[in-house]
Amino acid sequence: SYIQTASPVGSSTLSKYSDFGLSAATIRNVMADLESEGFLEQPHTSAGRVPTEQGFRFYIDCLLKVEPLEEQVKQVIRQSIEGNDTASILQNAGRMLSGLSQHVGVILAPKRDVSKLQHIEFLPLRETQILAILVTEQGVVQNRIFETETPLSRGDLIRMNNYLNSVLSGLNLGEVKQRILMEMARHQDTLDRLLKQALVLSQQVVSGDSDDLIIDGEKNFLYTQEFSNLGKIRDILSALDEKHRLVAFLDHAIKAPGVQIFVGSESQMTNLEDCSVIVANYGTEAKPLGTLGVIGPTRMEYSKLIPMVEFTAKSLGDILKG
Repeated sequence: SYIQTASPVGSSTLSKYSDFGLSAATIRNVMADLESEGFLEQPHTSAGRVPTEQGFRFYIDCLLKVEPLEEQVKQVIRQSIEGNDTASILQNAGRMLSGLSQHVGVILAPKRDVSKLQHIEFLPLRETQILAILVTEQGVVQNRIFETETPLSRGDLIRMNNYLNSVLSGLNLGEVKQRILMEMARHQDTLDRLLKQALVLSQQVVSGDSDDLIIDGEKNFLYTQEFSNLGKIRDILSALDEKHRLVAFLDHAIKAPGVQIFVGSESQMTNLEDCSVIVANYGTEAKPLGTLGVIGPTRMEYSKLIPMVEFTAKSLGDILKG
């Protein structure tokens, strides 16, 4: 009842609308016992009661019935996270998570520097425009378009590709950056113009901006009934703005399989004590790529959001490794 209404629940409400077959007085006594055990609390004397963090944890672990995801919702998720490259796919997934949940969608992108380079290739688009494709061993594909000062033939690009893959393949992206600098310094006088240009372009590819953390839907907190206090909303938005803390939290969560649920202070993130976080990693069990999930009030619809997060993680992993 509290999840649906965000209002304290009284014994008379439960007696009238539930099938307990108990009087309001009996229910009131039981609720008092639950309060003394730490599962419920009373916001003020004349009000009904609301679940505590401990109450929500018991509900999630012992009482919750997860609803199967409708096929129509699955189709929406699959279509929503399609994109031309990894960056757009992740942005679309974040937007979809916040839109479907009406909470905040968060995605920790695959780590670039620890990803091993499998293949790099330059393809011609127009006379002075080329497409750079970077593929990691985890199956993540990143594309960038470059303008060149002089036209490059297909033969030029093949020679550049062969050279770069011979010296860079198998290195993680952090090592790739160092190897490029070493190659430039070591062969400064011996490399011809074409191969020097190949190194410069590849350096731009691996050094391209990459948002480690994608956050979407912060404005949803403005419409959350229990966060009508502007000071509380400011605290939550401030916590979301401390991206290094969120990255550290999501990075730690990637180590555990399946869906994880953190209620209130369990996330150990300052100013998010009144929020819950539902997360799951995406990729494969052997090689998870990143983490995604939703952040919302502890009064979120866990039964619907858990399967949504789980299916999104599976779908995103399938796309990025496919």
